[in-house]
Amino acid sequence: MEREENTGRGARQAQFVREFTFGLILLATLFLLATPWAPLSAQPSALAPAIDDAKRLPLLLRKLDRTARLLYVTAHPDDEDAALISRLVHGEGVEVALLTLTRGNGGQNEIGGELFDALAVLRSAELDAAHRFDGARQLFGSADDFGYSFSVEETFEKWGRDKAIDSIVAVIRSYQPDVILTLPPSGPGGGQHHQASAQAAIVAFDRAADGQYRPDLGAPHQTQRLFQVLWQRARGKNVCSVPVDDVDPVLGCSYAELGARSRAQHKCQGMARVHPPFPPRMAKLDWLRSYEEELRPLDHPFEDLVDQGLGDRGLGANDDAAMNRMELTRLATSARNEYRSLDPSSVMKKLIAVRAFVQTLPAGVHRETLFRRATDALIAAMGFSATARGANDFVAAGETFDVTVAARNGWQHPVSLRWTLSGAALNQEITGEWVLDPFARHAESFDVTVASGAPTTIPFAPFTATPFTLTPRPTHACQLRVVIRSGSLHLELPPTALESHRVDANFPSVRATDVNVVPDPSVRPARSVVATPHAESLPSAEVEFLISTLQPGAVDVVFRSSDASWTAEPARLTVECPGQGREVTIRTRITGAKRGSTPIELRAEARRRDSTGTTSTSGYRVIDYPHIRRTALLQQSTVRVVPFECARTKDRQLGYVAGTGDAIPVAIAALGYPLHRLSSDDLLNGDLDRFETIVLGVRAYKVRDDLIAAQPRLNEWMKRGGHLVVQYNKFEFNTQSEPPTSRYVPYPGAVVSSKRVTVEESPLSVDVPDHGLITTPNKLTAADWQGWVQERGLYFLEARGEQYQNLITVEDPWPFNPGPKTGALVTAEVGEGRWTYVGLGLFRQLPAGVPGAYRLLANLLADQAR
Repeated sequence: MEREENTGRGARQAQFVREFTFGLILLATLFLLATPWAPLSAQPSALAPAIDDAKRLPLLLRKLDRTARLLYVTAHPDDEDAALISRLVHGEGVEVALLTLTRGNGGQNEIGGELFDALAVLRSAELDAAHRFDGARQLFGSADDFGYSFSVEETFEKWGRDKAIDSIVAVIRSYQPDVILTLPPSGPGGGQHHQASAQAAIVAFDRAADGQYRPDLGAPHQTQRLFQVLWQRARGKNVCSVPVDDVDPVLGCSYAELGARSRAQHKCQGMARVHPPFPPRMAKLDWLRSYEEELRPLDHPFEDLVDQGLGDRGLGANDDAAMNRMELTRLATSARNEYRSLDPSSVMKKLIAVRAFVQTLPAGVHRETLFRRATDALIAAMGFSATARGANDFVAAGETFDVTVAARNGWQHPVSLRWTLSGAALNQEITGEWVLDPFARHAESFDVTVASGAPTTIPFAPFTATPFTLTPRPTHACQLRVVIRSGSLHLELPPTALESHRVDANFPSVRATDVNVVPDPSVRPARSVVATPHAESLPSAEVEFLISTLQPGAVDVVFRSSDASWTAEPARLTVECPGQGREVTIRTRITGAKRGSTPIELRAEARRRDSTGTTSTSGYRVIDYPHIRRTALLQQSTVRVVPFECARTKDRQLGYVAGTGDAIPVAIAALGYPLHRLSSDDLLNGDLDRFETIVLGVRAYKVRDDLIAAQPRLNEWMKRGGHLVVQYNKFEFNTQSEPPTSRYVPYPGAVVSSKRVTVEESPLSVDVPDHGLITTPNKLTAADWQGWVQERGLYFLEARGEQYQNLITVEDPWPFNPGPKTGALVTAEVGEGRWTYVGLGLFRQLPAGVPGAYRLLANLLADQAR
């Protein structure tokens, strides 16, 4: 969501920025002239720290007298302007919270197979990774990302309009921002979730200040201003433009660069590419709502608020507030002037004075923020760190595992500390008391036993959260709390999660992740929905479950069907698990007593043979990528079995080219066809004529260079009689030419478009009802287009050449997506063969067991149209 570059607002803006940043830049420049000092981090990141410790203290010193608070309301992960957040947080000391109403579970995944709930976990973890760079706090709403929408009305119908508004009201009253940023509240651009989230934020702006409205959501709070963040070339009436291309001498880069690195963490949304140099640009904000102010153009969102947001709030009233502001600024400035990078502890006395003064301020969120910053600065200046590390990423109730608590004193005075381990995983607190000499470190290891009956601490499906969730993790299994003393100094460190550190062999780095409580044994379905297409025989399907334990041992598994007329063979079995969470695949065949049965459920129940514990009916799916903290999703051990009649053509030889992830191989296996996954050697040198049909995975041209190189061979193969089935691609499929075309289509004049149809129940008409892809071996009827999930399809093909034949037309009911849409299913004869583009969302329908999608797939594979 790139904003349009703005070349400036003239002298007023330049003067404001110069006055605001001159002192900080001068001080930070002095920091850079000295040798960096880097103590151990008090809170290790999933990867190398984005903001290293040599920079952390100078950045904290900037914030000692800043109390400005900003709430940024968006619809999905990646909606935020990370460059703007980076400037506000790191450059100006603004406390920024990002409220993301959904977790993005309705989107796509360019790096793996996670969809729906698993995708929500992945995108939440990517937000967590992004904030290692931009510094924002993360909050989540509980709205469901049901997929792309062209309608605010549909969005509010599925979210619950008042529920969405009230979640924002609750956050405003709790967080107490001075300024709110949100997305554009109107217009056709982007999915209308964005506009709905903005409209909800505008209503919440007023309701949060109304003492009569929902007092159960907290005490009323009046926010001063609300802005929309303008996208691309959008224009506003009362615009302020904030430069983000300024180079921060402490960070060593511009805020735009840091924001790009933050944004690059949204890798499953294709945001992984960061290409310097970064163009200079502005973040443009349009002032929409105010409290007792006239709307007007501004140079900064906090302009003319008292001391750019320091304000009376949290500092007292009337004359007391003014005096407190002066004193806090004096003390903070004195601390900044005292700082020496070669001797960070030189600033300790000044920081102690700042912290002591902050304690005299009126209680509230502003004092809490100032106190936390002063405390963090003191800890950084001392070079003190403390960690609790577990030997395992995942632990089970009743399990005993090794924990190491370590601490380091990085300054010239002895420090006494008391540490406490507590949390959901333990039924008692574990404590210790140490004395650390100057520049000393100490560590102790001991056994910890997880409480029997300890709750699971990973997200579970369906993955929604309360409006007050601050992190993607629902709770910590265990936390370390540390209190340190040195002379009269008494500090309580922020609690840190018990972590597990491991070396990633594929990516040379030490990875940190929270220790989580998981079910043991773990039993989960390989697929939560299993389709049973059948023709003349009884419905039957092989169902796979994945079993694992943390310690080696035998597990007894029993399969139970919700319909007694269905039988599982075997009905029970025993599996030897190797331990360490390594999953073993088990299979049973479920068979119905008659054709045309309704869906049933099959549940697996697992119990360790050497255990007197309860039977497990759930398991966990690990979600692990190098850029996020390793996590998992809790899943129930229940499979929905969907039987339906579906004919197939026998003895087809099929090839498959993997893309960015879809369920085509599983669906082809369910149809009873053998499948050959094509390697680079197969594509470039192998005998393609042995295949009658080759299917390309979703966005295969984006990730398979060998496919691009093999395109001429595929063209010749089609001419000899092959059928190439191309699932949807995005704009990398197109060539920049006039007129537009693609290198990967058999005839000129065809490109991928942005056309899509988001309503899964939308009317669909078959343009060529007698075409073989519609009739053979399954005659598709209106029933086959019912029961679809989330959407009809996306990135339809725009084909102008007469050789292309459009087979279906589909239409959304929304004014922002008007008119019938072609390009969802397009085919063309190529010599003796065929080329077919499928914009219909098979990658969603097949995992959901939609019968019509399977019957269409069977027709595509049969290829009787020639």
